[in-house]
Amino acid sequence: MGADTQQDTTWQTYKRLLAYTGRYWWAIASSFLGYAIYSGMQPVIADLMKLIARVIENPTPLLVFAVCVAPLCIALIQGLGQFIGGYSLAWVGQHVVYELRNDVFRQVLKFPLAEYQRTSSGRLMSKIVYDAGQVTAAGTDAVTIML
Repeated sequence: MGADTQQDTTWQTYKRLLAYTGRYWWAIASSFLGYAIYSGMQPVIADLMKLIARVIENPTPLLVFAVCVAPLCIALIQGLGQFIGGYSLAWVGQHVVYELRNDVFRQVLKFPLAEYQRTSSGRLMSKIVYDAGQVTAAGTDAVTIML
């Protein structure tokens, strides 16, 4: 199998997976928003370092209070963003696994009787339970990396 053929097959697999995840575009968008909030706090941390330097040079009660409270606020906002991002992707992943398993099970029910006699029940269960989860985990990981 050539590299182009394998790349085409991989792209077709991702397109099929995107068909399942496309229904949950709003959850993926909320995940993107959550991770944007999380990463958007990085420049705020840099600005906090500038503020700390200014407070050391010229301390005032308001600036000292701001320097004390700001790390807690930043951590809370980052935690909220990371939670929204991670939870949304996990939610999509679980729903895609559910749909994949149902689709695979519907196909298994259509097998001829000879297929059930040839294939062990453990192998069939593996296809329904384990493989669907692995495919979805790969897709969720890919989305997380892209974000």
